[in-house]
Amino acid sequence: MASVRRIINSILGRVHIEVELTDSDRLRLLHISDTPSTLYPEIKRIIKVLKPDYIVHTGDIADDIKLHMHPSYLNRYKHEARKMLRILNSSSAKELYLSLGNHDNLEFVKKHAGRIHVIEDKKLLQIDDKAFAISHYSDHLSDIEADIYLFGHDLSIESQSIGDKVYLNGISAIHLIDVGTLDIVKLKYPAGTDNERLKRRKTNL
Repeated sequence: MASVRRIINSILGRVHIEVELTDSDRLRLLHISDTPSTLYPEIKRIIKVLKPDYIVHTGDIADDIKLHMHPSYLNRYKHEARKMLRILNSSSAKELYLSLGNHDNLEFVKKHAGRIHVIEDKKLLQIDDKAFAISHYSDHLSDIEADIYLFGHDLSIESQSIGDKVYLNGISAIHLIDVGTLDIVKLKYPAGTDNERLKRRKTNL
């Protein structure tokens, strides 16, 4: 049955979520990054289904618009980015964090952030006795001591474990993290997400 649901979700362009993930009393953090606007409905569904306690978005909230490369797209960016900010703010999460990417507009995001904590560069997020380092850029986190490092931007550093440190690239997967145990579930983005991102031709953009 699980394989059938996986196939159906793939056909529908949905993220496959195992049933056991939908009902949990564990403290959980959801990490996403570099989200094209076509992905917004699915992000909204994932948040509604998983009900994470914390949400971290590591930047480029409208990643298909490429604002840094095309400043004239600002109005289009505002139109789409406002949707993502509303999705985050309408969630039941206790805390929301957004680390600005190179394709985000600081002034607009701050104005419409609502209850979202906007991170301009990097942040060390402490939840109980666990530490999460957050930035859009992986190389901005080199001077921070943390249990898990959350970032996006490009694939220069893949998700991996080095010693007791865990590095999670939000481009390669959506991450659901058990804050207590630091167990990580990787959820595949829908097929076609990278094609939407590649409108930016992500070569160190």
